[in-house]
Amino acid sequence: MTIDEELVRLRKENDALRKIVAESSMDCIYCGLSRDDMNRCRSGFPGCARADDMLAEASSLNDLLERNRLLSSIALSAVALKMNLEHGFTPSLYALERDLAAFHRRFGENDGHDEQCT
Repeated sequence: MTIDEELVRLRKENDALRKIVAESSMDCIYCGLSRDDMNRCRSGFPGCARADDMLAEASSLNDLLERNRLLSSIALSAVALKMNLEHGFTPSLYALERDLAAFHRRFGENDGHDEQCT
């Protein structure tokens, strides 16, 4: 992954995290007002940073959630594979290969580990 691609990925992840915090019941991280009182923000609207965070692209959050789901699935498949090998069973690589392929198609990330699995 290039530096530019990594920056784009990190910006999307940051947007998603800011959106999660902005939509939570926490007090505003910028001005300290509660969610119910955000209409009293001195920055107004537009201009309120919390409101801007709330409007972060939903696709960023969806990408983050899907990425984490696929990574969890890959980790579970790897654990199952290891357990099968330890107990003398013939393991199936289908689930692991499927999830790795889906991850790489969606996010284009390759850390070199997939070569070890095929």
